[in-house]
Order: sequence, then C-alpha cells, then structure tokens
Amino acid sequence: MAGDRVVMNRHTQLMIHDPSTFCMGNASDMLETITRLELCADGIAAVYADKAGGTPEEWRERMKATLWLTGEQAVELGLADEVAAAHGVGQAEEDPDEDVPDMAATWDLSIFANAPDQPAPVAPPPTEPEPAPPAEDDPEPDEEPGDTDLFAALRADLDPLGARLAVLARTMKEEAAS
Repeated sequence: MAGDRVVMNRHTQLMIHDPSTFCMGNASDMLETITRLELCADGIAAVYADKAGGTPEEWRERMKATLWLTGEQAVELGLADEVAAAHGVGQAEEDPDEDVPDMAATWDLSIFANAPDQPAPVAPPPTEPEPAPPAEDDPEPDEEPGDTDLFAALRADLDPLGARLAVLARTMKEEAAS
C-alpha cells in the first residue's frame, strides 16, 4: 500500500481482488500470462500481509473472493490507518463557510463480482484546459500523400502535438531518403 499512512475518505470503498489482464496469442502466450498474473497476485497479497498482518495465503483467499470494504472495515482489517474526519455535506472541513461540490456522480459497479448495493462515489470530471496555440516556428501540418481523413482528423485533434509530430515525420522521411 502506498504511503506511510493510509487515510480513506468518508463514503469511499476499497476493493480487494485478484489482478486481471487480457492476452492474445497461442497456448504458450496464455500460460505465460497465467504465470505472470499469479506472480502479480502473490506480490499484492504479500503487500497486504506486510501492511495488515496475516499470511499472503490468507490475503490471496480474500482477493479471490473479491471483497468490498468500507473505510471502517479497511481500518479494522489493517489496510487503512484511519477514515478522514466527518464534516457537513457541501462544506469544506477547513473552512465551514466555503462551499464544495456535492459528490453526486457514481461508478457503475455492476460488472464486478460481489459489488456492494450502494455505488461508490466519484469526483466530478476535471475541466479541460484550453489547448496551447502552436509555436510560431512550428509549421501547420500538411496533409501527407496517402493520408486518410481519419489520420488528418487525428492529427488535427492532437495539435500542437500533431504539428510537432508532422514535422518530425517529414524530417525522418527526408533523412531516410538522403
């Protein structure tokens, strides 16, 4: 567990579960992926055992069961050190006169095993910063021969990075041709 002290906010949940991944390939690739997943799971169980006590084997059983813990339950098990102090909904703890947004958005947990009846709260999405204009010394990307509308649209979406990538691509083509 990260940090010297683990503090869970009120109304948060901690999910203890086996790691998962995707694999594509032949049987040998699948077996290698299984081996890596088991090593990963054993490592996570050892971290839980170091933090909370018990054996890695006990934690592996909990991970296989997919546990959803409240902050209080995580403290009881030793995975968290405390639950943050309570304060009024819509009020900042440090300044009771300061308004803070209510946590109305939630995660849909229905795809997970043993999901709790109440959804876990999530923070509102961050606002997107305005994109920086391209630097004056970077030319606008020209449409390359063979570009499809998709590539042109992607490059336009990624400006100013797209402009820099287009310059880099042209430079690499020129160096390869010379």
